Amino acid sequence: MPWTRYALDKFFGHKLSELVTCGAEELPVLSRYLPAFLLSSVFQVTYKPEFRAYAFNFIRRIEQAALEYGEGRTSLERYLRDPNKAVSRYYQALSHFEQGVALIIQAAKFLERLGPEKLFKQGGNPDLERLNRVYNASKHMEGQIAEGLIPTNALAAVWITNDGVECRDAKVAFKEMRDLIVEGHEVARQIVEEVPKRVQGSERPRD
Repeated sequence: MPWTRYALDKFFGHKLSELVTCGAEELPVLSRYLPAFLLSSVFQVTYKPEFRAYAFNFIRRIEQAALEYGEGRTSLERYLRDPNKAVSRYYQALSHFEQGVALIIQAAKFLERLGPEKLFKQGGNPDLERLNRVYNASKHMEGQIAEGLIPTNALAAVWITNDGVECRDAKVAFKEMRDLIVEGHEVARQIVEEVPKRVQGSERPRD
């Protein structure tokens, strides 16, 4: 039999009884640029070692963020379709979304090292600033619990709502996560397709 609203909120998850719909829209089909980047670095252009490492880790994380977002969406839909509301599926979804948040933040840090791209520069993107708060709440959850900074009866410092994920002092909509992932993939495309042209062009002898 399904759990009561009282039981869901008191014993299993903060605001869990209010979760009735999956607001995470499906991602568009996104190309995978990591294999192309690696092949390019072998056969097409010689990158500076630091640039190659930063770019590799940026692309790897933004692509994995897309996978985690997709898995989170699938797990959340399964939870909502389950008439018995198996809470384990909810926490599977939460774990995937937490990983997606972490990967977007990590991708942003690598991208800042690349320059001149500043798409995710902290201070210039309010979505990323709030995402970073959710990331820190998840990353330092043991401290949040110890300091009493999570809601009464809550088991985790981060939880899912109908339209996003939130913590005590920040909320990020699924649409904002989705947009950051799509924008990040466009930067990955530029790195793979445009940067080699610029590098090769700079190496051509001038008349």
